[in-house]
Amino acid sequence: MYSTTRRILFVRRTGAAAAAVLAVALAAGCGSATEPTTTSNPASLVSNKLNPATLAQVAETVAKGGLAVTGQKDATDSVCGRAECSAALTTDQFTLLQFPTTGRAEVYTGENLDTFQVLDVVATFPTGTSAADRTRYQEAIQRALT
Repeated sequence: MYSTTRRILFVRRTGAAAAAVLAVALAAGCGSATEPTTTSNPASLVSNKLNPATLAQVAETVAKGGLAVTGQKDATDSVCGRAECSAALTTDQFTLLQFPTTGRAEVYTGENLDTFQVLDVVATFPTGTSAADRTRYQEAIQRALT
């Protein structure tokens, strides 16, 4: 009887362990079944760019809201190489960087803590910008993008 009891306990423990391993394997397998498939044609991939506005339109909307927006120029070539953004626009009051995804914008914001992010756009401000001005521009940029 002692050996039969030991076998039953062994089977129960082994069965429970096997069930746990199976559950983990099934959960891992479910994740791969929902992974997106890619094709060899990059044009067919879906972009998760969230805002349809160009950076120039955002700056124009901020200006129409009554805030100064001067010295506007495209800075994609000078900024996006090291920032890995897809577009950049500088003004005397702020710089806007647009990223191909919100995830990339979040990574940039995480590495550059003195920034402001809305969707796939990150705003930076020149040194010396007052907290009040910064808040006004942040609110205007957010309204322009949402």
